[in-house]
Amino acid sequence: DRRAGFLAVHPECAAKSPVPGRLVQVVETPMCDFILLDSLIGEDGDDKIVVRGALDPVQTEWLEATVSKGDKPAIVCAHHDCEELLNSKGKPLEEFLPYISRVRGFIHGHIHRWNHEWQRRFDGDGRFMRRLSLPATGNWGDLGYCLLRFTPEKTAEVRLFQNDYCYPKPVPAEKRPRSWDMIVSDNRNLVCTFDLG
Repeated sequence: DRRAGFLAVHPECAAKSPVPGRLVQVVETPMCDFILLDSLIGEDGDDKIVVRGALDPVQTEWLEATVSKGDKPAIVCAHHDCEELLNSKGKPLEEFLPYISRVRGFIHGHIHRWNHEWQRRFDGDGRFMRRLSLPATGNWGDLGYCLLRFTPEKTAEVRLFQNDYCYPKPVPAEKRPRSWDMIVSDNRNLVCTFDLG
């Protein structure tokens, strides 16, 4: 939800971005390209937290050009979910991305919970795209982390290592909701796999 915090740690990303005023990038790996989008609405320095996400027209054109070229599988990533981000024709990315043959998945945050599902193409041809929502793992203390690794079976495996849960903010131990410990217990050994083959 904040560009300034990211740029304080990674100032070089603003200069490298092919879309002025947005932090977008393609991270190339031997098995897969990660296409990183900037779905934050608002300007740098804006202190309001904006709940909804969006892509501006320049970033949308860059995304469409980027996903349509290249032969490696790609996973698109943004802070907000693809059902609220629109392409240049006004369609949600959840309806656009599954039609791009090299796009194998979408990873996002924002809703602060682990959830993965298959996004079906709408023409009934049987093609699906994996969607993964990542929980907050680094806002306060050692909440945990996610680890992505490639496997010999041509998959990208994301594993959640959750040590604690606290949303929207930490609370004193005596007021800690019992459900937070249940969430951590439920989230042990969670894995989401993206097919890159």
